[in-house]
Amino acid sequence: MNYNVPKVGIIVKAVMTAGTPRAGRVFLAEIARAHSGPERLEEMLNQSEPFIPLSGKGNFSILNKRHLVYLTTSDRGEIDYYRNLITIARREDVRLILRGRKALSGTLLIEMPMGMDRVLDYLNSQRVFLPLLVGKLLALVNCSSIVSLTPTKLISAKKRRT
Repeated sequence: MNYNVPKVGIIVKAVMTAGTPRAGRVFLAEIARAHSGPERLEEMLNQSEPFIPLSGKGNFSILNKRHLVYLTTSDRGEIDYYRNLITIARREDVRLILRGRKALSGTLLIEMPMGMDRVLDYLNSQRVFLPLLVGKLLALVNCSSIVSLTPTKLISAKKRRT
């Protein structure tokens, strides 16, 4: 019996708690478990398995997701999925300070029930990794690596006052 699940590779850059960023491919199921269409990177990262494979040029690593600060991709299918949410999700431009003093700014697309769509509700929604649109990239940020989050409208207001 063959238990292979057809997969498709997408190019990513992984930023870990230690070492230099690593580029390579992660592999997503061609058919998702919970919906029609391919598995998304966010779904794979939010599954309970603690490790993910990363295949690079001439090397292979198994990464511990707890030590993955964030992962970025320029994969068109991944980014288009989130860009399509812009019409129905609430947008919040934010600046994150991450473990190791790394900063990341981008747009959260908050797709939550009405009345529970604050940034705090979204952060507390049991996701391990949050999607963040960062320019032309999609970043999936490990929530446990977020030291602080500030909506950029608050940063802008503070700069105007000083």
